[in-house]
This record gives sequence, structure tokens and C-alpha cells, in this order.
Amino acid sequence: MESYWTVRKQARQELVIRKSRFIAFVSPVSTEQEALQFVEQVKQDHREATHNVPAFIVGIERRTQRCNDDGEPSGTAGVPVLEVLKQNELTNTVVVVTRYFGGIKLGAGGLIRAYGQAAQQGVEAAGKQLMVRHIKLTVRADYNLIGIIEHEVKQFDCITGQHRFADRAALSYWVPVKQKEGLGKCLVNVTNDRVQLSWGDSKYLPKD
Repeated sequence: MESYWTVRKQARQELVIRKSRFIAFVSPVSTEQEALQFVEQVKQDHREATHNVPAFIVGIERRTQRCNDDGEPSGTAGVPVLEVLKQNELTNTVVVVTRYFGGIKLGAGGLIRAYGQAAQQGVEAAGKQLMVRHIKLTVRADYNLIGIIEHEVKQFDCITGQHRFADRAALSYWVPVKQKEGLGKCLVNVTNDRVQLSWGDSKYLPKD
């Protein structure tokens, strides 16, 4: 996949509905283990809460999806929280909605709306972050071509890496995979094929 959405940062958002406190805790994660550790930490920090309802999606292809009602009526808590992640097209994201019961029952429909609303506000507080797959490019060229190369690279959505300078320049960039072919052809053309292009590993990087 060329890209995926996750959340930008950890966030905490509180909502009060009919005297019950719903506190959404949201975090980006990289693995299922990280998600489980986050859930456990929230549970430890809020041992006195009536419920700690977790949901998370992990993996670039969003294959790992988990949720739990944590004692609420089946389908009224974990599922609506998970649905918020799905509706926002998020992955590598975990949410725990902690509830402190206020003495007034909300009913099944009220619980679904409350947990969903709390999770959505938590996601909005964390902010969405697009992660784009980049591939590493090393451009080796004579020093008199550096200006031309850097001018052309600026026309693409690249991230500058670590440059090295020896007998020739070795300029490093992270290039969005969808721009790999275009940038490669461009650099060859503008330098009259006087560059050596080496493509390396790929990784996902945030797109501002």
C-alpha cells in the first residue's frame, strides 16, 4: 500500500453524558503488542472506573482488529468504538474509552452513541496523520551537478536524507514510491545521464 492513516499523537478527551464520565484515550501504535500495553496501562491508571473499553486496528492492511465491551451489554461499547476507527479509515491506532458510571442508565442506544461520540472526539483531539510509503534514493554525481539535482528534487515530495561528500557527491533522499519512476527519469534527463541512481529500502513517513 502506498499510504495509510493513523493518529498524529496521543490524546485524552472527556465527555459527560447524564452524569457518567466517558474519557477517551487515543494513541498511535506500531504493533498489536504496543496496543495491548497501552490498554493495560489505561486500565491500571483507572482501576476504579466502571469500564475500560478498548478497540484497536493494527497493520498496514488493517487485518488485526480487536475490541471488547468490558462488561457493558454486548455490542454497546467495543463495537461502536471500533467503528469510529473504521469510519476514519485509521490503522495502527488504539482507543480506550473509560467510563465512570454516574448513576443514570443510558440504555443500549444511549451507550452506543456515548461510546461512539467519546471515541470520535478522542480521535479528533489526536488528529489524523497520513503516512506515505517512501523509498530511499542515493544520487551519486559530480559536484557541478548538485545544484541541478537539488533544484529538480524540490519539484517532488521528497524528504532529504544524509548527504555524503567524497570524490563525488552522494545525495540521499526519501521519495514517495508513486514518484519513483518520474523522479528517476527527470534526473537522468536533466543531467544527460551523468548520475548514478541507487534505490534502497522503503518505509512509511508522515506527510505534513
